[in-house]
Amino acid sequence: MLTGCTLFLIETDTAVFEAFEALSSTFNFVLHRFDTLQSAMQSAIVNAGDCVVLDCDNPSDVDQLLFWRETQAPASQLLLLSGLPGPLLNIFRGGNPGLEILEKPVNGDELIAVLLQMKKNRTRLG
Repeated sequence: MLTGCTLFLIETDTAVFEAFEALSSTFNFVLHRFDTLQSAMQSAIVNAGDCVVLDCDNPSDVDQLLFWRETQAPASQLLLLSGLPGPLLNIFRGGNPGLEILEKPVNGDELIAVLLQMKKNRTRLG
C-alpha cells in the first residue's frame, strides 16, 4: 500500500491518467493531475518525500523539472516516463538522486515496483 503518499502526475493523455487513478484507488495514495509542467510548477505544493511523475518526451521539459525540483522541492522524488533515446536518459540519470526513469512502453509491474520503492524512500525523506 502507498497510504500517506502524494503523487503529482503531469499528463495530458486521459487513458494514462485513468490508469493512475485506478492505481491510486488500489494502492491508496493521493493523486493530483496537471496537464502541463508549467501549471504544476505554478501551483503544486510538493513536500519532502512526495513524488512527481512526468510523462515526457521533450528534453527541455526534463531540464525544467529538475531545475524546479532543486529550487522548490529538493527532497521530492521524480519519476520520468519517457520515450527519449536511452543515451539521453542516461545523462538525466547521472547526478540526479531521487530520479527514476521508466522507458515507454511502461510495464505495469515495473511501475508498481518503482512506486513501492518510492514509498520506502518517502519514509526516510519525509
